[in-house]
Amino acid sequence: MSPQQSDSESFHIILPQVSKWLSPNNRTCSRRGHIAYRKAVQKYRDRTILEVQLASVETLPWTMVDVHVDMYFTTNRRRDEDNLVASLKPMYDGLVRAGVVKDDTQQYMVRHWPKIHINLHGIPMVVVTLERIE
Repeated sequence: MSPQQSDSESFHIILPQVSKWLSPNNRTCSRRGHIAYRKAVQKYRDRTILEVQLASVETLPWTMVDVHVDMYFTTNRRRDEDNLVASLKPMYDGLVRAGVVKDDTQQYMVRHWPKIHINLHGIPMVVVTLERIE
């Protein structure tokens, strides 16, 4: 294989917009708020697992993965990137549970800050690009 050729492998998963309950700014100390948070975590993690399974990548698990997140919003307003990163934790956990990599630590997963896109006439969504690193 020449130096210009690459044996890299990648795939995309598309997830719904992150629930407001996953934002660190939306946490409440009430029992109802805690239950809503746990349900949102489980739902987003399970959706991530399903999307990875539907991608049918035969070479999983990978030793290391590079994760890029593109978040598409339908409203043009200021967003706190720190909160967006924190709200993606269930997605990273879902990648591990789906068998993409062994753990979501830096040893196995390279994470990049999410890129924010405004698509006023589109559908709000999160596009996750996973690329094998070895």
